[in-house]
Amino acid sequence: MKTSLFDYHLPSNSIATHPLKDRSNSKLMVINRKSQAVTHHHFYDLPYIVGKDWAFIRNNARVFKARLYGKTDSGGSVECLLLNPQDFNNPNTWWCLLKPGRKFKNKGKLKIAENFFGEVVDKNQEGQFLIQWKTPYGKSVQDMADQFGEMPLPPYIKAKREKNSTYNDNQSYQTVFSDQNKKVAAAAPTAGLHFTPELIHNLESKGGIFYDLTLNIGLGTFKPIQSEEIENHPIHKEFYTISNDLVNEIRNPKKKHLAIGTTSVRALEHAYKMKDLWRFDGLEYQNEADIYIYPPANFHTIDALITNFHLPQSTLLCMISSFLTPGKSSGIQWVQQLYREAIDKEYRFYSYGDAMLIL
Repeated sequence: MKTSLFDYHLPSNSIATHPLKDRSNSKLMVINRKSQAVTHHHFYDLPYIVGKDWAFIRNNARVFKARLYGKTDSGGSVECLLLNPQDFNNPNTWWCLLKPGRKFKNKGKLKIAENFFGEVVDKNQEGQFLIQWKTPYGKSVQDMADQFGEMPLPPYIKAKREKNSTYNDNQSYQTVFSDQNKKVAAAAPTAGLHFTPELIHNLESKGGIFYDLTLNIGLGTFKPIQSEEIENHPIHKEFYTISNDLVNEIRNPKKKHLAIGTTSVRALEHAYKMKDLWRFDGLEYQNEADIYIYPPANFHTIDALITNFHLPQSTLLCMISSFLTPGKSSGIQWVQQLYREAIDKEYRFYSYGDAMLIL
């Protein structure tokens, strides 16, 4: 399937570079898949659109200050972006991006602070460096990054912002339900940025129940497809954890499931795919999602999806196309129509942008 099918033209003024003062004031495009009706609302209308008794599944990962600045052994400047740990058993060994990377090849050292430094031990074909970090006793890599780093805003936001802007991204680039103990994300689960405590309370008062999972979002989520055919794109991997309560809800659903964001879908659909989930009886289920969802995929765990407007030729756009028409490929053309309508109606795109609800 040609990657060009998932391309579209986005005017630069459609890219959101800053958050709204009130998160829930964002626009909300609502798509009814059965009737193919498209209506336009605000996010604060959500309780009146979805009605009663839904299960809302959200990614409670907290974004940490994953962009670090340091020095090499020779005194040169280096920028490091933490992506994800090597695996569950090596929390201090991380895959990272280095700039300039040519200084390292597959070895070298960098210093972020007196008690925070790393050594490059490997490099993969995607240009990512594996770094073994040294941190003080009792401090994680994320703890040290929060102390010395900055929020990993997408490059297009930083490039388009006016100088001396005063937006509080440390707060705005977090969901209100992010868990302080889940500092694992190198990017925000952006569909969740629209929720406020008041909106969550309104949904709960209508019988809604919120279930949390944690998926360690890396930059691979937003990486454009670079192969001519989407099937040849090497899909990224991300660790996730699902609580026993949510495992039981997936196995024996009592409500309709609405996923908040593509990262929630990724964890749920991968968990469903793994046969051992049905025999699992522990406190939480952990695995590494390597699932790639594109047309004509089917979905097994969700009935509805909230998502933002995504980059052209991205794996996220592939997933949205699939969910619009499960088991078919016609969602590719439909998502193109929907995105054109969103542009015409001046929706804001990407991380700080507006949202879409697919029912």
